Amino acid sequence: MGELDDERRQLAKADQDIAAGEARIARQRDLIERLQKTPHDASDAEALLGKLEEVVRAWRDHRTQILRRIDYLETEERNPISSGRPMQASSHPASPERSRWR
Repeated sequence: MGELDDERRQLAKADQDIAAGEARIARQRDLIERLQKTPHDASDAEALLGKLEEVVRAWRDHRTQILRRIDYLETEERNPISSGRPMQASSHPASPERSRWR
């Protein structure tokens, strides 16, 4: 299995994580609504909601990086460098060496 397959698996995992995170956010919002109708303090639940939203944003950013890497690998697959010499991986913005997520 090649890099492209690895990236596609990572993309599928990122999509699952984002969907699960969005479901958690929806449940947390429902909980906050219920808490606000009672005398209970909802501030901890609201703080957790903020953290969940931050995590999902980070996962979305990571997903974008994966998509960029897939695009780069697919382009390389379609248009290999004619000189026969591979491009320095670190010179491309989507290379693993330049990605903060790897």
